[in-house]
Amino acid sequence: MMSNNNYNNTGEQNSSAPQLNSLVVDSCYSSATGIMQYQIMDYATGVPLYTSKPIFGATNNAGEFLVVVLALKYCKKTGRDAIVYTDSTTAMAWVRKRKTKSGATTNMKILTQIIEAEQWLRANPDHNKVEKWLTHLWGEIPADFDRK
Repeated sequence: MMSNNNYNNTGEQNSSAPQLNSLVVDSCYSSATGIMQYQIMDYATGVPLYTSKPIFGATNNAGEFLVVVLALKYCKKTGRDAIVYTDSTTAMAWVRKRKTKSGATTNMKILTQIIEAEQWLRANPDHNKVEKWLTHLWGEIPADFDRK
């Protein structure tokens, strides 16, 4: 369940190794093609749980937000009490506020998914924890597409 317990008493995020019982998520975007894609992986096993098809007309931030919410929905549906790690501070803020600012997304299907994700977050305020993946300590998030 979501709480502020992912921070120590100095206000800094705990920097020990990532929790094994977690999901890692990431989105990638190519400005050359305008294609965005995202995925969820089980951190302990490295197994992809979901990889989207390439999507045209959506931003990376929209993908980061949608994949976090998709992971939260997966946890709720399966009863899994796992942390969801993301490297996107924007996605974390949007999840916390239950509202995006993804005005650059032009894909109507994605816009509809964003609205539905915002509604789901408002209806499910007790979702699993979402924590920041500490790239500077742990390396690249395992769900990364390695397309830099």
